[in-house]
Amino acid sequence: MENNTNTKSIMLNNGIALGLTTIGISVINYVSGFDVSHGWIGGVLGVFAMIYFIYMGIKKNRDQVNGGFISLGQALKVGIAIALVAGVLASIYQVIFLYYIDPEYLSRIQALQLEKMLETNPDMPEETIQMMQDMGDKFSSPWITFASSLVGNLFFGFIFALFSGLILKKDDSSIDSL
Repeated sequence: MENNTNTKSIMLNNGIALGLTTIGISVINYVSGFDVSHGWIGGVLGVFAMIYFIYMGIKKNRDQVNGGFISLGQALKVGIAIALVAGVLASIYQVIFLYYIDPEYLSRIQALQLEKMLETNPDMPEETIQMMQDMGDKFSSPWITFASSLVGNLFFGFIFALFSGLILKKDDSSIDSL
């Protein structure tokens, strides 16, 4: 039988730990300058952190709350809840960062992306460039930033919870024999 209090604390603790780890990775990337030149490093570290905290949260729930058993549905619930808590924290940080700490960050990134595109396609029409810049401006509101960050976290959280659940799933066979 699942103990909801312990399950909730596992989901909350692992979600907070993942959220703070994600924020820490972002801060280190930004301070070191890797966010622009080697942004993929932070992305890889973030993926590993998400896999780790979701897997360990599901495993802890299985072993400490459910007596060594967990269904795929329970594993998904725990994993998605961890991703949700972490996603809310990381999304709030991202909005604070982009709109209060470094409001020029998105402009710098868009300028670098435009520069790279013009290197590969120097004959790009001015209308296309302007259209791309307008689209970037439309999708840079705080609510869209928050929502897209949260949706991305939930999507990858679901994928990692699914794989973790498939690995850790252990049904109570004594129920089947009744």
